[in-house]
Amino acid sequence: MTYRLIVVPGDSDELRALQSAFSGDVTVQTLDTANEALWEVRNDPPGVIIANVELPGMSGIDLAEILPNFGAPTRLVLWSRRSDPQIARQVAGFGVQHIVNSGMAIGDLRDLIYRELREAATTVTQAEEPPTVSAPEPPPRPVRQPKEEPSVPAEPPRGAAPPSGAPGAAARQGRTALLSAGVPGAAAVPVHSWSAIPVRSRS
Repeated sequence: MTYRLIVVPGDSDELRALQSAFSGDVTVQTLDTANEALWEVRNDPPGVIIANVELPGMSGIDLAEILPNFGAPTRLVLWSRRSDPQIARQVAGFGVQHIVNSGMAIGDLRDLIYRELREAATTVTQAEEPPTVSAPEPPPRPVRQPKEEPSVPAEPPRGAAPPSGAPGAAARQGRTALLSAGVPGAAAVPVHSWSAIPVRSRS
């Protein structure tokens, strides 16, 4: 992965020497003013800007105040020729990651900038990752209703007399009517009682 570093050195030879302190995994761009650095942030935000507090025109403190308005993940390191607590009070709340001075060894400054470059790259990666969307739960399985079996009428017990509305009863009534129709005044004789009719013997 290649990182991008912008250096705004002003009159600092130490900051200008940073160009040779990094290997090929860091692209170092040296600019003359803080305003040029802000244009780079607008067009292609670098991972880190290290700027001299004392700059022509817009100072490093002004840069620290304006930079958060861009909403970029760029991290800012301010460099001062001397240790001055007043600078820390002036940039408090501006999002400055570090304030270093000329007493810091170039190797230590390089390591600090590397850490900030990695931190900036992590922030960009997290911002680019899409939010995790949980898979929707499957719909519940339909509950199968038991099939209704057709009702079968119960068979009457053997020997039981069929109800009056049963087909057998209607047939017997019809035969009774036929027997009584040919004899005037004769009463209808039920079929099932023929065996009970007395038979007269001829004398």
